[in-house]
Amino acid sequence: MFKKKETIYGVVTLCLVIIFSLVFFNTTKAQTTSSIYAQDPDPKDTDIDGLTDQGEKYLFGTDPTLPDTDADGYLDGAEVLSQTDPLDPMSPGTVAQVKTIREVPWPWYSARAAGIISYILLFFITISGIALSTGALYRVFGQVWGWRMHQWIGIMMMVSVVGHVVALGLDTFMSFSLAELLIPFATDYKPVLMASGIVSFYFFLILISTSLFVIQKKYRLWRYFHYLSFPMFAGAFVHSVLLGTDSKTLTMTIMYWATAIIVGLFVIYRILYRKIQGRVFHQHLGHVTHNT
Repeated sequence: MFKKKETIYGVVTLCLVIIFSLVFFNTTKAQTTSSIYAQDPDPKDTDIDGLTDQGEKYLFGTDPTLPDTDADGYLDGAEVLSQTDPLDPMSPGTVAQVKTIREVPWPWYSARAAGIISYILLFFITISGIALSTGALYRVFGQVWGWRMHQWIGIMMMVSVVGHVVALGLDTFMSFSLAELLIPFATDYKPVLMASGIVSFYFFLILISTSLFVIQKKYRLWRYFHYLSFPMFAGAFVHSVLLGTDSKTLTMTIMYWATAIIVGLFVIYRILYRKIQGRVFHQHLGHVTHNT
């Protein structure tokens, strides 16, 4: 059972994650049309009607696969230019009502927010795991709270990762199928980058499963499985930086590379710590053997 102090710390951490989510939602909801187009360096016009797919999807409400959505004999782009309604076949002579107030794509915003939160939690669970293996986390927070904090981060990360996958499945713009979200290389949309995120997700499931069912019975096997945390972080980093729509902003660029550098420093610290500990052990063993 969690102690009162541990529960308070866990609740405070969860509240901070929720606050970050709300701030991110407010920021992304205020995103302008120009920023939407700026994120796509290669705008597409699938039906060749003079309107980009994003414009048809988010501004005019027309079908990006049909050049004449209302089937009145006029291309959607021509109707927009002539200020007639591309959605009304009986609209000649009327002013086109441009869809300036569009439906908020909450699944897309949720997927982006959950993805960023998952990466941040992955960063914290990685460095806290390294700190646990060297005893540094115990020295700072105590043995019980150090381990409980690592567990809390893992639980929150599981929730955020599942939320990320579910939100992507609900998004109607990308329209990922369940197989494309769960099977590596099943999608045609940047398959390598998508696969890096999916494989990292499965590595995370392995780490969670072994922590629940293996650690008590086969501790050494559990430790071997936990080395998957390093390729897991690397895969998630590649997935986030090269696939995330927010990774081109200065703030996210700094965040991604700063966390990667910190994890790299922690890994170096872990390697040096192990070598130093092994050297100290052998020196102590030689001293004891010499005295006996």
